[in-house]
Amino acid sequence: MPRSLTPLIVLAALVKLAAAANYTYVPIPATDNIQTALISTIPTGIFTTSNAIPFSIPDTPGKCGPSAAAPCNYYDGFGVSGSGQSVTLKVSIVGATDIYTLMNAYSPPPGVQLATITFAGTGGASVTFPLVAGQDIRDYHQGPFANTLSNGIAGVDAVNVLTCVDPTNCLGSGATGNVQTGRPGTYVADEQHFSLGSTFAGQTLTQIILTDTHDGAVPILLGVTVASQGIPAIGGVVSASDYGKLPDTAPGSQIEIYGSNLARDTHGWGAADFTNGIGPISLDGTSVTIGGKSAFVDYINPGQVNVVVPSDVPTGAQEITLKTDQGTSAAYSIMVNALEPGLLAPLSYKIDGTQYVFAVLPDGDHALPSSTGPTSRPARPGDILVLYGIGFGPVLPDIPAGQLVEQTNMLASILEISIGGMPASLQFAGLIQNLTGLYQFNVVVPNAAAGNAPLTFTVGGVAGTQTLYLAVGN
Repeated sequence: MPRSLTPLIVLAALVKLAAAANYTYVPIPATDNIQTALISTIPTGIFTTSNAIPFSIPDTPGKCGPSAAAPCNYYDGFGVSGSGQSVTLKVSIVGATDIYTLMNAYSPPPGVQLATITFAGTGGASVTFPLVAGQDIRDYHQGPFANTLSNGIAGVDAVNVLTCVDPTNCLGSGATGNVQTGRPGTYVADEQHFSLGSTFAGQTLTQIILTDTHDGAVPILLGVTVASQGIPAIGGVVSASDYGKLPDTAPGSQIEIYGSNLARDTHGWGAADFTNGIGPISLDGTSVTIGGKSAFVDYINPGQVNVVVPSDVPTGAQEITLKTDQGTSAAYSIMVNALEPGLLAPLSYKIDGTQYVFAVLPDGDHALPSSTGPTSRPARPGDILVLYGIGFGPVLPDIPAGQLVEQTNMLASILEISIGGMPASLQFAGLIQNLTGLYQFNVVVPNAAAGNAPLTFTVGGVAGTQTLYLAVGN
């Protein structure tokens, strides 16, 4: 019977991080900007928040207030003239998917809706969100008033605790300091996340409209960033990197698709994405076809998408296309073979120029040279190793790609593994239960000579192309 594969191994083996979405910084008019001179550690220029969303704040502060001369750190004009008044920021951003703002409020009590923010564009595209005052955080300039903007908006995170230039002058009304941090001279900026979904698919965002609904509320606007997604473009396709990063693939195998605008967010499939044990063919609007067949999408990122190749894809040169809310990519050609085997051998297993196979010993140690670490040791003749692979072909009974494995099975093709030039016997070869597309092989180490023993394999007469070694001891 196969041993279960931990989720950690699956993630390490199959999921890769990639580039972020396209970000556009919305300029706040110079005369209405925040007073950066009041705060020493507020980032100016381009910076990223704790959740890696980038913002841009000019180095030169603006002026605001009744005379348009006094320094301040709120958006003058918004909320000052009373309920129903609005301020519009004009933009021109194609395919906007998400808006991020750094914004606090001035005076309303927690739970009060003080305004709305509307995103509007071409083709009648429009979506409106409420702005609701949250926790009282008092800081410099706002005296006893400043509130967070964290109620009523999904995905809000409190970020950026910032320290004033002169803490003795940043105590707030009555020297009360900051309620949230308990310290004087601190400033807390909330980040709001507005998800636009497919509202602006194929459209252009042209306006960001702030409308006062609570007289004199005065939100404090620090920065605005728009994330957008263009037409997806495929730049390259390989089999899962830690399994050889092969140029070709096979039905039931896993591939990594690289490019730009491949997804609007980052999402790896979970239990909720499966229906009756079948994996999703779309995640957050991203779908893939191979040879006209829908692939099973297990991970998406704007720069990378991982999929399981469907079982019924014909062999030979096949076209891959990727579709999002913004459109469909140009076709990319890849060769599909009946078998394209690869064993798990992550780059972290390349030591002093030697690429070792990922092999788990009976005691849970990894089969690596002794010098590698306390949880590693060379394999010994007679040890039963657990190896993992992709692209080894059908099993008996047949289990289609994308379906969670629920029964015991065995590899349909003959698998031969050699260690140090000596044949190794197999105790198990088949798909791992409760996963999809991932094989496990329980291999008995033959009486190979100590040292770095070459590990080779063939399945159904097709030889693996990786150059792999196993650390063998006495």
